[in-house]
Amino acid sequence: MVSVLEDLLARDLGCAPDVVACLFRRLDGDREAVVQVAGVLDVSQRRGLRSLPSPLPLVPAIEAVFSDFVPSPEEKKVLLEQALDAESPCTASRCGDRVLGARVDERLAAWIVGTSTAEEVMAAHRRLAGLYSEHDDAAVAAWHRASGASARDAGAAVELLRAAHLLRADDESLPSLRFAALAAQHSSGVVRDQALLTAGVSAMGAGYAAEAAAWLSELFRDGSEHAALLGAAVLLAAETHLRGVVPAVDPVSLRPQTDAAVDWYAYARATAFAAALCAERGDRGRAREWLDQLRLAAAKVGAGRELRDPVVSMTWLLLGESQADDARGTGPLTGVVYGALRAAVGGDVDAGLRILAAGDYPQADARDPFIAGFERSPLIEAHRAVAEGLLMTWRGDLGSAREQLASAALELPVAIPFAGLGVVLARRLDLAVTGEIGPISRSLTAALPAPTRVDHLVDRAVRAHLGRRSDEAVALFRLWVERGAPQPVLAVPGIDEIAPVGLDVEAIPRHRVEPPEMTLARTLRLRASTISQAAWAAEASQLEDAARGIRSPFERARVSAAFGVRAVIHDDPRAGRRHLEAALALFEESGALAWAEQVAERIRMLDQTAEHGDGLGDAVEAIRRRWAPMLTRRELEFALAVVGGASNREIASSFTVSVRTVEVHLGRIFAKLGVRSRVELMLLALRSARHG
Repeated sequence: MVSVLEDLLARDLGCAPDVVACLFRRLDGDREAVVQVAGVLDVSQRRGLRSLPSPLPLVPAIEAVFSDFVPSPEEKKVLLEQALDAESPCTASRCGDRVLGARVDERLAAWIVGTSTAEEVMAAHRRLAGLYSEHDDAAVAAWHRASGASARDAGAAVELLRAAHLLRADDESLPSLRFAALAAQHSSGVVRDQALLTAGVSAMGAGYAAEAAAWLSELFRDGSEHAALLGAAVLLAAETHLRGVVPAVDPVSLRPQTDAAVDWYAYARATAFAAALCAERGDRGRAREWLDQLRLAAAKVGAGRELRDPVVSMTWLLLGESQADDARGTGPLTGVVYGALRAAVGGDVDAGLRILAAGDYPQADARDPFIAGFERSPLIEAHRAVAEGLLMTWRGDLGSAREQLASAALELPVAIPFAGLGVVLARRLDLAVTGEIGPISRSLTAALPAPTRVDHLVDRAVRAHLGRRSDEAVALFRLWVERGAPQPVLAVPGIDEIAPVGLDVEAIPRHRVEPPEMTLARTLRLRASTISQAAWAAEASQLEDAARGIRSPFERARVSAAFGVRAVIHDDPRAGRRHLEAALALFEESGALAWAEQVAERIRMLDQTAEHGDGLGDAVEAIRRRWAPMLTRRELEFALAVVGGASNREIASSFTVSVRTVEVHLGRIFAKLGVRSRVELMLLALRSARHG
């Protein structure tokens, strides 16, 4: 599976992991067929924004499998019927070893349909319609009758819509979508409005945002005001995911023109969706506007307790202003997912994870008025999966969080919840564990709608930091801050420990939603990164005491690593080693193996310095004698620091100057000594030390 994702990325055919997993299942693990089918899908299907065709398209790899298969005309007729409907009551005949019972595998279905004419396909549908009618299965008979018709079949459309509603009630999103979509093609008037609405809502429940937007946009354009209002909430959600921002709709313009309670309730849900979507993206002002309209609409229909209060509470939680007495919701989203987030933000991450785990039990199936009809849909399951991965990360269990989120990505549309948080989190977890962004995370990124792009600066800074390219990491971090420090509303691991000396830490906006100990850990890291030598000597013990209350092994490890680096820079290698060894053990416990390796390398460098200390002292004196006549005292100090392996940031921190000042001095040093780079400077130092 992973190798296929890599192959598709290399071919510029980035595919959502759940789409590839679905193709693997449907094509019986035929790797080449999966790659070729992905290549002929349109972009929105590869990204998981539209449903896959059924049957799948015929590609050369499938043709090759059946190159020696020549069924008789009668066998082909039966196979075609089975391919068009796996539940066909007709009796299958056995053709060689390819057909067992009344089932046809997806590759054979693609081959048999792909090698049949349009007339043969329509005739098979008509035969199936007759067979299902004889067996009193009106819904499936209507499906085949409509599929085999050359003109609209209004009677079939009514039956198809009835079936779609039943499937929708059972949270069978994809079958409901297929029935409703066909009903829309064969209907007009009220039936068509209902078919468009059901198709759009079912598509979004399955995670197919582009398909949902297409059906519901058509409903808004051609349907009644009543039907359009019923679809408004879902259309806002679909368009927001596709565009990356909540549509700039005037909340007042969506108000119903009637006093009908059902219309005002639909409007209340639309305003609730819009407020939550704005809050997920940190848009406080627009969230307030939509909440004002929600309060008005809820008051008109008496939906204050069941809809307004939980949504207001949820919105303020996302905006970082949750209160202990906020209203609690019911059901899988406002009850379970946001209940878990609220517990974690309150300081009890384990309680949040217990709430998510209890979501498997019957009480979690309670109706959730905010997402009524979506309670057991893949979309809401994706919300729960992303929330679980996030809370596991907050707890400091990064290795397990990475495995959990990767597994969910193969089954669910994890790129949609919380403004794409699942994609950002997957990338950061990959970096923490392996030091590289893996194929599942890169596939999730490639499958995002074009406007919803991930800010890569922090990822690149983390990768540079873990690769011990300190100057590059600091430059990327500084650029990220200059660009406004964009970050998800829900906190994910970043790279604040490389903040350069002199940086105004208040310029870095704090996360709105995170456990208190994450806020404390970031504060301690920033202080350790930017503190002067004199202040460090005075505050070190107090900072260490404050860090003892951090329970997450990952957050505590990052603080310990920051303390260790600061102690080494300020000539206290014993304390530095103590902190770094603690960080190493904690990183390993959390599963953040790439961070652990970076700390282990620092410890090795510290050991080498201690082992060769006397020899280095003699060499430094020799270098000092050779270079002193050519450099100023400050330039000589900077040059010796470079020879000792210090980065520009570490030099700046040691001498309490800016990184820019260090860069200017190094330029002068290079010019005076006739070298062009750090490498050449170190080679010159070796020669100077050798010849005294």
